[in-house]
Amino acid sequence: MGIEIAGSVPLVGPTLMQLIRGGEELGQLTLTRFYAIHVILLPAMLGLLVLLHIQQLRYHGMAPPITRRAQAKAHEYAPFFPNWMLTDMLLGLALIGLLVWLSWTDRAPLEFPADPTSNDYLPRPEWYFLFLFQLLKYFPGPLEPVATVVLPLLALFSLLALPFVDTGDERRPWRKPVTTIVAVFCIVAIVALTILAL
Repeated sequence: MGIEIAGSVPLVGPTLMQLIRGGEELGQLTLTRFYAIHVILLPAMLGLLVLLHIQQLRYHGMAPPITRRAQAKAHEYAPFFPNWMLTDMLLGLALIGLLVWLSWTDRAPLEFPADPTSNDYLPRPEWYFLFLFQLLKYFPGPLEPVATVVLPLLALFSLLALPFVDTGDERRPWRKPVTTIVAVFCIVAIVALTILAL
């Protein structure tokens, strides 16, 4: 399904689909490429986003405080290293520990090996992609690129653009109507589409 979604991109879709698939048919090369994407490419992109976030944090500074107590301490300076870096590292290690514990106590079930000759398998994505699966139902046929490319990219870029569009010092959501409406709309749409897909 992911390969078919990549193939629905206008103009470059067929080339992109063949590149991801590693040829005309699904096979060992497809699995190797998906493994490389998930083990090398996606973590590298995530690491770059974290570095960009830290750079923007260092460049623009922390968000202005809301409470009076925080405003009174706003003039105090705490260096990024080791204070903030140590906090981030400890939280990251705690999250990794939680993931290790969850994977140890609640293991994923192993099913029968895949049978390429079987045609009774109903492909359904994991729960975190169900909203895209539901969106495909509303844009059939030639409108499929709207559901697979246009709307997801529009939602992603609108959320990424919010901090650059609303640059005011106010942090309370009810005093930032544009930012709050866009964010709430995207969240409600994803949750509603996921519930409909279930």
